[in-house]
Amino acid sequence: MHECSIVLALHRISSMGYAIKDIVAILGNRGQIVSPEAKIEHLLTDSRNIAFADQSLFVAISGKQHDGHQYIQDAYTAGVRSFLVEKMSDSPLSDANFIQTSNSLQALQQLAAHHRSNYHLPVIGITGSNGKTIVKEWLYHLLKIDFDIVRSPKSYNSQLGVPLSIWAIDKQHELGIFEAGISLPGEMEVLEKIIQPNIGIFTNITNAHNEGFSDEGQKIAEKLKLFAQADIIIYRKDYTSIDNALKNNNSVLSWSTDATKNPDILISDVETLIDKTLFTIHFLQQHFHFAIPFADAASFENAVHALITSLFIANSTNQLNDEMLNRITLQAQELPVVSMRLELKKG
Repeated sequence: MHECSIVLALHRISSMGYAIKDIVAILGNRGQIVSPEAKIEHLLTDSRNIAFADQSLFVAISGKQHDGHQYIQDAYTAGVRSFLVEKMSDSPLSDANFIQTSNSLQALQQLAAHHRSNYHLPVIGITGSNGKTIVKEWLYHLLKIDFDIVRSPKSYNSQLGVPLSIWAIDKQHELGIFEAGISLPGEMEVLEKIIQPNIGIFTNITNAHNEGFSDEGQKIAEKLKLFAQADIIIYRKDYTSIDNALKNNNSVLSWSTDATKNPDILISDVETLIDKTLFTIHFLQQHFHFAIPFADAASFENAVHALITSLFIANSTNQLNDEMLNRITLQAQELPVVSMRLELKKG
């Protein structure tokens, strides 16, 4: 794809809240409903972190290590009066709502997918072996001045984390940025239905999390299912296996530092200094010059993903003017260090 003609519309709708009776209708389940008009605005899966208890639905999830049903009483004591469960107690709490389902996680995912479908805003979906959280946070940093953004908290990219992230979409948001990670075939199709991204970023492919896949080709194919309905997929053409998987896809923006690869976007004049990297992005028949405060190759790759996507978003929403470009350029110079799940702490 060499032309950038997609137009993204920014829509706002009225505030969403769900009465218990609405959630029952969405999920098609039954149980003990004593307060059908009770309004739900928050989803909980951890009884240790409860705020706004009277507006919360506690989702009891049965896992390999923990069973959320064991913490229903704790949530009730904290003030929660609405629960999504797989099994009813022999003596359920008489003043609480209990929506019963065969699988609480799947019901949560279904509820989140319904919530997402009520909002028509540009949504960026990010997947890949590494860099998902950093690209997400740097995209937020680059665009937060110009857009009201909702994004995945921390590294919420799992079968549980994604629906909890999507639930945060609200009336004021103009742009969504969500990451998705998988470890087994079939998982991404579920996450695609929840995130419904119209812009995709495939960060890279490495040997990380290979255990659940027969080979690299299967892993790439599974990850690409996140972009089944996306208008555009942004990726680095130097990853030959990703490039081959997308060679028949016309909805792509590839980039590379190697002009011989014939990328849609060429990155040139790359200069790595002690504490920063300088480079030029050739896009939309223009030359955009950037500096980032990192000198390592991984940060360069993540920053290019974030910057190309920022330029694409700005252009597609008809906001790529000199003022916005100047803001993105200045924000790029101040890209933050992102705290990750694995960090060394001196102690």
